[in-house]
Amino acid sequence: MNPKTAYKIYKALSDEKTRGRIITISIALFFFIFIPIAYFVENNPVALGIKAIKNIGGSVGDINVKSVKANFSEEQFFKNVSVGAMEGYKNSGVFASITLAQAKLESGTGSSGLTTRANNLFGIKAYNWAGKTTSMMTNEQVQGIVITISAPFRAYDNWEESIQDHTSFLTDNKRYAQYGVFTAKTYSEQAQALQNAGYATDVNYSRLLVTIIKQYNLDKYDIK
Repeated sequence: MNPKTAYKIYKALSDEKTRGRIITISIALFFFIFIPIAYFVENNPVALGIKAIKNIGGSVGDINVKSVKANFSEEQFFKNVSVGAMEGYKNSGVFASITLAQAKLESGTGSSGLTTRANNLFGIKAYNWAGKTTSMMTNEQVQGIVITISAPFRAYDNWEESIQDHTSFLTDNKRYAQYGVFTAKTYSEQAQALQNAGYATDVNYSRLLVTIIKQYNLDKYDIK
C-alpha cells in the first residue's frame, strides 16, 4: 500500500467521529446485506424443495416434459390399468379408484413424457431406489412457490411393473400408514391422506383425484 494512503487511513481512524461512522456502516451492512444472504443460502426454495422430497422418500412432481398423443382412448387406458389396480386393492387396501385416478393424473392418460420414456405411470421419484432411473425436469411447489428442478425418476420395463411398484411404494413407506392411507374408509379419505402424507406437492392433489374418480365412475373398480 502507498505510504501516503496508509497515513491518510491511519489519520482518519484516529478521529473518533470517523471511527463511529465506520462502525455504524459496518453494522448496517451486516444486518441488511450479510444476514439476508446467509438466510437465503440456508433456506432458498430449491434447497428446501429437494430436501423435503428426499425426506418423503419418493413423492411426485408435475413433469415438465411435452406429452405425446396417446394412441388409445381413456376407456382403454382404464381397462389396461384396472387389473393391476384391483389386485393392489385386494393386497394392500389402496382403493383401485385411487390408483386409477393417480395413474391418469400423473401420466396424462398414459401420454406424459415420463410414461412414454420410462413407463412410470405415477411420477414416483428414484430416491431410495436401486432400479432403473431416468432424469426429468419437474415442477414442485415449495412454501407456495413453484420451482423447476431436475430429478431422478423410477423407470420400468412395462406398466404392470409401475402399478406393482406403486403399491409397494405406498406400503413400504411408513409415512403413508402413519397418515391413515390404509385405514381410510372411502376413496375421498384416502385421497386426503395421500396429500397429507406428502405424496405430491400440489395443494389441490386430493381434490383432483376425487374429481377424476367421480367423473369416470372409477369407484366401480373398488371390489375386493
